[in-house]
Amino acid sequence: METWVQETQKLYFSGYPFIEYGVGGYIILISLLLALKCLFNCKTKHPANFNVVKFKIPNSNTNTSVSSNQQELINNQTRVIQQLNEKLITMQQGFDKLSKEHIQLRTTLSDLQSQVFDILTKKKNSNPPQLQAKSIKSQIIQPSLNFEKQEMRSKQSVLEGQEQQRTSKEQLEDEQFLQKQVEQQKEAEYEQQYLQQQSSQQLQQQQQQQQQYQQQQQQQQEQQQQQQQQQQQQQQQQQQQQQQQQQQQQQQQQQQQQQQQQQQQQQQQQQQQQQQQQLLLQQQQQQNEENLSQRQFKEQEDNQQNTIIAQPQEQVNQSQTNPFATEQPPVVRKPQNPPTPRRIPPQLRPK
Repeated sequence: METWVQETQKLYFSGYPFIEYGVGGYIILISLLLALKCLFNCKTKHPANFNVVKFKIPNSNTNTSVSSNQQELINNQTRVIQQLNEKLITMQQGFDKLSKEHIQLRTTLSDLQSQVFDILTKKKNSNPPQLQAKSIKSQIIQPSLNFEKQEMRSKQSVLEGQEQQRTSKEQLEDEQFLQKQVEQQKEAEYEQQYLQQQSSQQLQQQQQQQQQYQQQQQQQQEQQQQQQQQQQQQQQQQQQQQQQQQQQQQQQQQQQQQQQQQQQQQQQQQQQQQQQQQLLLQQQQQQNEENLSQRQFKEQEDNQQNTIIAQPQEQVNQSQTNPFATEQPPVVRKPQNPPTPRRIPPQLRPK
């Protein structure tokens, strides 16, 4: 019995039952075997299991100091990213449809396999060894088919769970994305406020710097004015000193001139005094001489009178004796006037 079973298995697996079907039987057998091999040994991932990564839209509010050209580029990028996200969503929906169709095809393949084996077993009912082979093969293949169906159902349930998880994840991601957008908007608002504060602080600092610069300029101008005033004061002081020196020199010159004048006056006074003394001496001498002359004249007159009184007879006698003698009149001298004093000029008069 065992030998018979082995021989029938060899004949069955060698292709003996399908000889009467011709080439078509071999093709069907090969296709079924390949389908079974793909079902049990295919390790390719289903398209629905691929993780679709959505592109993130950049925030346009993060940089407030962006130029118009950069803003246009960002807007274009956001549009392209939105279009890509829409295309990814359509692709994901297509992958979902393909996964469902894939599951349906696998179920139809399993049904076709069972139908083919049923057809083959029905046509070979007349041959008992073929029936035994069919029973053996059905015993071998049926649990595999049942296992495959269970596996397909479990995979379908897993896929459904994955789809639910994926949808929930997408919802969570959408919520998180919305929350992130809200947070980013808040951050952008905070950044705008911070930037506004910084700009206001910068403006205040600039104003303070300008005020400080203006104050420094004013201080510099004041210092320059003070320096100019000091220079002017110094110049004035120098001029005053020069004027004082000139005045002192003038005073000294005046003093010298006064001294010289005084000396000259003293000399003149001395000269005047000397001249006066000389004049006085001359006057005294003249007076003395006049006095002497007057005295002498008086003495002579007195002498003459005395002589005339004493000798009148002698003269008569002489006149008588000398007939040719003529009478001479007596010599009468006119009295000399006293000398008139000379006038002293006012410059030589004693003060």
